[in-house]
Amino acid sequence: MFSAIEKAVDRSKADPTIAAVFDAKLHRKQALERDLEYWLRSKELDGNDSKYDAIRQVTEEYVESLENEASDTKALLCHHFLQYNAVLSGGQFLMGRIAGKEGIDTKTGPGGWILDPSGVAFYNFDGLQHPAARVQQYMGDMDSIKLSDADREMMLPVMKRIYQQTAAAMDAAHQIALLEAPAQVEANTDSAPEPLDATNKLQLTLSQLRKFDGKDGGRILLSLRGRVLDVSSGSESYGPSGAYSLFGGRDVTKCLALMNLSEEFLDQHAYVPENEDGEKSLESWWARLSGKYPEVGEIVNPLRLSLEQLRKFDGQDGGRILISLKGKIIDVTKGAESYGPGGSYSLFAGRDVTKSLALMDLSEGFLDQPGYTPENEESKKTLESWWARLSGQYPEVGEVVQPQMSKI
Repeated sequence: MFSAIEKAVDRSKADPTIAAVFDAKLHRKQALERDLEYWLRSKELDGNDSKYDAIRQVTEEYVESLENEASDTKALLCHHFLQYNAVLSGGQFLMGRIAGKEGIDTKTGPGGWILDPSGVAFYNFDGLQHPAARVQQYMGDMDSIKLSDADREMMLPVMKRIYQQTAAAMDAAHQIALLEAPAQVEANTDSAPEPLDATNKLQLTLSQLRKFDGKDGGRILLSLRGRVLDVSSGSESYGPSGAYSLFGGRDVTKCLALMNLSEEFLDQHAYVPENEDGEKSLESWWARLSGKYPEVGEIVNPLRLSLEQLRKFDGQDGGRILISLKGKIIDVTKGAESYGPGGSYSLFAGRDVTKSLALMDLSEGFLDQPGYTPENEESKKTLESWWARLSGQYPEVGEVVQPQMSKI
């Protein structure tokens, strides 16, 4: 794949579109050959082995597509961007993981690059001391290319197809690794994840989901079409340093339907694709992710309650206990010994406690004033302290709203 890209790019490097991003230091063919020598360690590679059938087919299809469209430099730019910029942006993390596991010495020389990168040469760009900065330069170079609306309309399906073909190649390579490690397959990958017991199924608002982003080594969840998947076992991809860290703690429905990783496309769990391509993309991603990671819950819409409706959630008869602070509803049910009937804070159950906590006055007349604004710095700090304490211990599940006025 990289050999075909580099031949095509070299032929078109004088074209303004390709010239804007062309850099021979980005080429990966020789680095890959060096890595193959390291990993094979003088063993013969039997190219006729049936275990390579899938990856051979995917590779041949990719190369055929590339050669058919390489004369169109806008299409060739799609290949260049999705391959080289991906290795630049995600490669440093992957290189560190591989080197650490294999014991590869990544000692750098005076120029700042690795002295002997054998085994991880694919991720080591000789002459580039700061790959992260090079990513930004690449994006700037891309922005300098003049593209019409027609160009973008043509490039988008090409980008999507290349992405899908590359993902298929990675999946095929992964299957080869599994065939070569049967003990690991039996232990970890022989069957799809077991469904979670319905009684333990999570119900999270988008706000609650945001807390499961894997920071500090915590659990990593993401949502697709409002169904929550636990991707903690894929922390190298979805954790804080991973290539898909943007997805940790977010709903990715619209992003994956349109293959657009922009921030504004996140957290739209009710998004419905407008065409068949978007629908197929979602189906493909759901099959891929749910086949690898367990489904553990669903996204629910945040509560919107009037103060009168909030009063019903006071924990009587063992029911749910909600309180409101600064107009934000917090579910304190798990703290029933404090907030339920007979608890030291039972007065707070089903009430807004903004003014009460700001002024540390538990009088009945200070309750149910969600719009209260502290009048001095001391009460403001008190309120902030209580918010940090309660929201850190209990989930935020909605907001207090004004009751709807009936139409006359």
